[in-house]
Amino acid sequence: MTILSRLELRSRHLGVARDLGDIAEMHRTIMRAFPASDDASPRAALGVLFRAETDAQQTIVVVQSQVRPAWERLADGYLAGAQTKDIGDALDAITDGRRLRFLLVANPSRKVAREASRNSQRVELTTHDARHSWLVDRGARHGFCLSGGGPHDGVRVDRVVTPRPVRGMSHSRVTVKPVRYEGRLVVTDAELFLDAIKRGVGPAKAFGCGLLSVAPA
Repeated sequence: MTILSRLELRSRHLGVARDLGDIAEMHRTIMRAFPASDDASPRAALGVLFRAETDAQQTIVVVQSQVRPAWERLADGYLAGAQTKDIGDALDAITDGRRLRFLLVANPSRKVAREASRNSQRVELTTHDARHSWLVDRGARHGFCLSGGGPHDGVRVDRVVTPRPVRGMSHSRVTVKPVRYEGRLVVTDAELFLDAIKRGVGPAKAFGCGLLSVAPA
């Protein structure tokens, strides 16, 4: 079972304003709809991934999970609407060679060593070429390659400016600078690809990154 939810948020609700100002708060709000877990990472254990999309008209949050959420647990008035469906059968039908359109908000970055420290630091990839190469590398790991023709395989690579990158966008020495990818791909290993869809792609999954959405090409 893989559940996909589309949430429409009430922009005037105080909780929505708080969550859009701090993506960590949005993560906490979303997790309230799921059962408690003793796992060290409840989000990972429940397969919860999300992506926030805002414009002048509305705020939409897309949430994917491996268990069914109970959105009625959220604060009164937080949601203007919620649509939920099981996409497990559609995902299981994906096979090698399948061509798909995709959308991914990710945190393309790399780890660099810290001077006089055993710990590494994650740094943002700032150029279009570096961000594109990051996605190509993730594709090789996760069972897909890019397809589209033209410069950079026809993939759009855009910085995400909302939700605003404030307090919640920096956590445990990981700076989150979301990038939105859109384009077409070819599945090269369906097992790896489906695992990537369910587990997410790249770091900062608790901060609105990693949800790989696909549709027929």
